[in-house]
Amino acid sequence: MLPLTLVIYDFRTDTQEDDFTVETGVGVTTASVVLDKELYNDDDDTIVLTSDISETPTTSNYTSATRTLAVASLTANTTRTLTVSYDIEAFEQAGAISTLIDKIPFLWLAMIIALPPAAIVAIWLGKGD
Repeated sequence: MLPLTLVIYDFRTDTQEDDFTVETGVGVTTASVVLDKELYNDDDDTIVLTSDISETPTTSNYTSATRTLAVASLTANTTRTLTVSYDIEAFEQAGAISTLIDKIPFLWLAMIIALPPAAIVAIWLGKGD
C-alpha cells in the first residue's frame, strides 16, 4: 500500500517556495517568517530551509493559525535571503475530489481483501465460467 499512498500524496500536493529577506541583530540567531500558503496537513517535516550565506537554518516552531514559521540556527548580525520550500494542497477548492482521493487506499485494500473470497464463492456456485 505504501507506493499507492506516496502516489496519492504526490498527486494531492504541490511544492511552494517562498523567499524572505531576514535580518538578525547582534546576538540574535532566530527569526520568524509568515508563509504565503498553508502548510499541507500542518506537516512541518516537509519544510526545507536554505540560506544564501553559509549557515544551516532549522525550523523551531510552526503556528498553523497564522502560518508563522520560527527559524533558528541563524548567524547573528547578518542579512540573508531565506528560501523556504514546503508542501501545499494542490486542490484548494476541490473538497469532493480530495475526499475521494483520501479514500482510494481504503478502497484498494477492500478490493484486495474482497476479491479472493468473491472468486471462491463464484467458483463454488458454479458461476466462475
